[in-house]
Amino acid sequence: MHFFFYDAKERGLDAWTRANFSKLPKEFTVRKTKFVGLRFNPVSTNIMVAYTDVLSYCIDLAKMEFRQIPRYRGILFMDFLENGELTVVERPWRHIVVELPDPLYRVRYGT
Repeated sequence: MHFFFYDAKERGLDAWTRANFSKLPKEFTVRKTKFVGLRFNPVSTNIMVAYTDVLSYCIDLAKMEFRQIPRYRGILFMDFLENGELTVVERPWRHIVVELPDPLYRVRYGT
């Protein structure tokens, strides 16, 4: 998984991407799961949150700091409010599985 900042006016990669892409930590770039969303803090535009359904990272683009946020699991949505407060909607996977219907057809092997 890679992400780049693209400058539409210049029709190329942003200066931040060219300068810092090689400095990104491996646990951030080499992943099996894809990021579902990227959100920028409207109060501090150097702060970004990248999240999947099971984990999230707080990224300070100015300082090149990447911190995992271990608090949230089962993330459905994440975004910042106008005052910079982070809002998270989460639903544990076990609650979703309970509400799934039974399978229509189940193959039983070895019976």
